[in-house]
Amino acid sequence: PDLRSGGRRIPIPEREALVLRALVSTDEMLFKRAFGDIEQSGNVGEIAYDGFANVDGADVESVSLKDGTMTMSYSFGTKDRLMRAIAIRDSGAEVVAKLADYETVDDGLKHPMSRTILLNGKEVAKVSISIMIRNKGFLFP
Repeated sequence: PDLRSGGRRIPIPEREALVLRALVSTDEMLFKRAFGDIEQSGNVGEIAYDGFANVDGADVESVSLKDGTMTMSYSFGTKDRLMRAIAIRDSGAEVVAKLADYETVDDGLKHPMSRTILLNGKEVAKVSISIMIRNKGFLFP
């Protein structure tokens, strides 16, 4: 509330926290599960195959993971294998980040340059990235 990083802190309501998470989420839970021996995997469950679906007219295959009470689903295009959507479900709310406008960032690495965030089916945010810089293995949009 004080607009300072060291100021008073208040808890963020769960729905707002889910929206904020959807703004920046990529494949961190998949990474934790795949590399649990080097990454803190905590309560992350096994990867479940969810089958085929359709996201904005594109055929996708989806997988999901549970981390405590939260479930994250990842949908990948069947033709290009790019991640098309991330769905986050927790406490009765669902936030979906639809990923689009992939560009090659560095050495063939592709990254979505835009995402649309939906909270319980209603659009609440759009994010566009104009430049992506890679430095020592980290991406900085």
